[in-house]
Amino acid sequence: MNRHTRYIRGHGAQTILCWLEEFPGDTWQQRWRNSGSDDQRRAWLDHLMEAISDGRYGRVDRPELPSGALALVCADVIRPSLEWLMTRQSLNLRQVVTERRDPDGFAALAALAAPEMWSTNLGFNARYQIAMLVVAAAHHQLR
Repeated sequence: MNRHTRYIRGHGAQTILCWLEEFPGDTWQQRWRNSGSDDQRRAWLDHLMEAISDGRYGRVDRPELPSGALALVCADVIRPSLEWLMTRQSLNLRQVVTERRDPDGFAALAALAAPEMWSTNLGFNARYQIAMLVVAAAHHQLR
């Protein structure tokens, strides 16, 4: 990951965490739930942009927030619902989950899969769906 991407993700994650501090809860997950973001699904970003539009968190570009959310989800800081996750279409989710959340598990899958299949569009799509399941499973472990 290059420096610019790290900055964008970090700044977006920091902004989201600052915003979540406004909600009650002892953990980031409790604050995430209390923010209503899971219920907002696709509209969560509009909801967040409106909440921070007064500039109290400094200048924030809209694309930084989904990138920051990706970092928080993949780092297991927040655990959105499957419904919320299914409204996301991140080009980076597969790669980040593969590299950061379960590199050994994905390596084992790659060893079992046919190499010619693993590197096709079908293989990329399958890994994306597996990454979604890995992230969603973390949410459901909390219940």
